[in-house]
Formats: sequence, C-alpha cells, structure tokens
Amino acid sequence: MSAVVPFQKAYYILKHNCSVITTTAVE
Repeated sequence: MSAVVPFQKAYYILKHNCSVITTTAVE
C-alpha cells in the first residue's frame, strides 16, 4: 500500500509539469 503513495505523488507532479509546459508553450 505504501508503495502506491510515491507513485501517485510522482504522477501528480508529472501531470502538473505537463500542465506548466503546455501553458508555457501556449503563451
């Protein structure tokens, strides 16, 4: 169970980074 937490955190960070990159690319 505890092994899933870092994965979810990494996925959230990755998703956030993709959003930032997309926003930067649009602007």
